[in-house]
Amino acid sequence: MLNVMRKSANSWVIKILLILIAVSFSVWGIEGLRNAGRDTPVLTVENWSASQGYIRQSFDRFLREQKQRLGNLPLDNPMIRQQLRQQFLQRMVDEQLMLHSAMQMGLTLSPKGLQKTIAEDPTFQLKGKFDDALYRQLLRQNRLDPKTFEQDTLVRHARAHLAQGLTQVATTPTLLLDDALKQESEKRRVALLMLDQATLASVDDPGDEALRAYQENNRDAYSIKQRVKVRYLLLDAESVRDELKVDEAKIIAYYDDNKPLYKTLESRKLRHILAKFKAGDATAKAAAQKKIEDAKQRIANGESFAEVAKLLSEDVTASQGGELGVFQRGGGLVERFEEAAFTLPEGKVSEVVESPFGFHLILVDHIDPAGTRSFEQVKPEIAEQLFQEGAGEAIYSKSIALEDMLATADSLATIGKELNLRFKETGWIEFSKLDETVSIEREAKFHEVAFSTLKGERSTLVELANNRYFVLEVTDHEDATLKPLAEVRAALLAAYRQEKAQTQAQELMDNALKALNSGSSWEEVAKSHAPFQAQAPAPFTAMDKESKVPANVRQAAFRIALDKPIYEKVISEGNHRYILKLLEVTPGTVDTDMLANSQLQAMFTNMLGNEMREAFMAWRRKHAEISYDPKVFNNL
Repeated sequence: MLNVMRKSANSWVIKILLILIAVSFSVWGIEGLRNAGRDTPVLTVENWSASQGYIRQSFDRFLREQKQRLGNLPLDNPMIRQQLRQQFLQRMVDEQLMLHSAMQMGLTLSPKGLQKTIAEDPTFQLKGKFDDALYRQLLRQNRLDPKTFEQDTLVRHARAHLAQGLTQVATTPTLLLDDALKQESEKRRVALLMLDQATLASVDDPGDEALRAYQENNRDAYSIKQRVKVRYLLLDAESVRDELKVDEAKIIAYYDDNKPLYKTLESRKLRHILAKFKAGDATAKAAAQKKIEDAKQRIANGESFAEVAKLLSEDVTASQGGELGVFQRGGGLVERFEEAAFTLPEGKVSEVVESPFGFHLILVDHIDPAGTRSFEQVKPEIAEQLFQEGAGEAIYSKSIALEDMLATADSLATIGKELNLRFKETGWIEFSKLDETVSIEREAKFHEVAFSTLKGERSTLVELANNRYFVLEVTDHEDATLKPLAEVRAALLAAYRQEKAQTQAQELMDNALKALNSGSSWEEVAKSHAPFQAQAPAPFTAMDKESKVPANVRQAAFRIALDKPIYEKVISEGNHRYILKLLEVTPGTVDTDMLANSQLQAMFTNMLGNEMREAFMAWRRKHAEISYDPKVFNNL
């Protein structure tokens, strides 16, 4: 929809909007930036830098996020892995550029502002007021300390405040909205020249020498990574548990003094049926209302709510019988929906409810009333909390004793036994496999120490977050080595052939595009190579879900004009390559009522703001001082 932004990038409207960015911020206090790690930086963005360990740990978190969002990813696939590395690098850079820009503009919180922000967070409130005990308890449960949380809050607020300023620079000019709506219904007819690389002749086996060279150029995918074996001592809360016993009287007293902490709000398990309609379309709205009334009647006639939801609901929850999950008031439901859901008795179906998403029927499956958790329910939780509160001083005292004993010639096993510390000898630990949720052996700091300590030597005592200490000795070390060719030859050959086929396909299409731009006719170029396929797809809109033309090809068709009809680049989509020629443009039309629709204006203003934000970030990337170590990123 907003390709009109790109078409109009040099217009006076866009220039004025870009200028407005500079004056759309309020002034806040200034807070320093943090560097991520103290070792040699492998990524630098302006005056911020990150160590290798920090980058590896952050990349592993990024991979877990992608797995949760996209399901099982074939991370061993070199092409997918490389795409993920590039996405991760850009995200790291963009986050720091946003923060750096916010700092330059003075968009950070003052100490009083930070205190106010945290105090007004409902998560940390009881009866509408900030509760310090609840605040610290929730941080402990999430393995955070106030200093770290408050610093992260400053960073998040600075980025958010800048993003808000970038995306709310102005109301949408009517002329721009009119152009965008016309473009949404505009149709384009194109000619395509397509090459499927699978139709090219198979690449010959190049022999062992060439495959070994290919393996050398792609070491991260076909090597045994640098690895070490270590033995170590860990000092943490478990090391002092036997020495610190929490008296039950203290647990009871804490419960009596803090009962409000253990109150639970009423929660409701909800289902719904949704009939959607497009804002401003009276005919669609009437059809949606009839559909929801029909659904209501079918339920009244005896059909189950879940079955009717499966048949009629237009929400993604339809296949689950409309099940939305469990909610409390203020849990993210839109106002009208929440009000209806929380006034219904259990097992009853609501009247028709209209929301920004459409028309709904709501069913309350189950109600868990508000109450207070009993002492027996929370006793283990309180006991652990009181133990953790007292553990810090005991751990620190024991760390002093440990440091003194490390000066002796005693073995780590002997020291661990005397101080009741956990002692472990590991198997091989690979340098790149980090996951702080598994164990200390997967934390970035542990890896930094393990891989910087020489074989046979002992590290100093190292402090970690959350009152933890470790010391280690490296018992064995192996540098990264290529896997035996026989072990990976089949995989190497497949990847080699895939890469060569991609290169061959790209060269053929680049030459074809060059011939077209030099005056050769479309028909001549289409016949110049047997694998080329000339296609004449049906006209399509930019967001045409029914079109068989790939989305990125459709998007490219809306970036060119009839006076220069051939798209400037070869377009890749999987194993296919496309050359695109624009043949015809059918102008779109606009319903004048839609221009006055407030919901549509708000949606477009939001989308325009996102485009403005991306334009700002592109400008920042172009002018920022950014450097990184490609070897480190290529081995993630």
